[in-house]
Amino acid sequence: MYDPLNYKFSDLNKLDPKKGRILISDPYLPDPYFKRSVVLLVNHNEDGSLGFILNKTLEVNLNETELNINDQEHKIYFGGPVQSSDLFYIHKMGDEIEGSVEIKDGIFWGGEFAGIEDKLKSGGILENDIRFFIGYSGWEANQLEQEIEEDSWLVVESNLEDILETNSEDLWKNIIQEMEGNISLLSTFPEDPNLN
Repeated sequence: MYDPLNYKFSDLNKLDPKKGRILISDPYLPDPYFKRSVVLLVNHNEDGSLGFILNKTLEVNLNETELNINDQEHKIYFGGPVQSSDLFYIHKMGDEIEGSVEIKDGIFWGGEFAGIEDKLKSGGILENDIRFFIGYSGWEANQLEQEIEEDSWLVVESNLEDILETNSEDLWKNIIQEMEGNISLLSTFPEDPNLN
């Protein structure tokens, strides 16, 4: 009989980490930053990896920051513990924002903030067009690969546009539910395995 508590992500991992892929944290990963997190990798090379946690909202909106932008629509997410006083963003505006870098499927990150600011002030950016983060998630060379081997992460492909339009609080659970096989049962388990 299948025992979801004895699963191994390493048995399921078929993909290597790569820009545009998603990392799904082990359900019982003890790290408080990454517990049940979904991370979008925006860069991955021989020097290391960089990504943003997509499903951890902060109790602050853009209009409550020092940026002085009267915008109550856009939530701010906790992107990770690195540079946790800096603002980052991913968006769908591509060439409209100078300096943007395409991640995958028409989703970009970075670019000149002045262009973002102008669009925010004119109301030209909808909530699902952009996601703001405080901080990012970073790994040194080979660190992420090591964590994957230790069953901390599952690497998956996903439609990034759909992810931006999904309720972030349900994102980890939804992605696990959509997976093939009995691993989807993990989505119904409590965060504390002792409560099962």
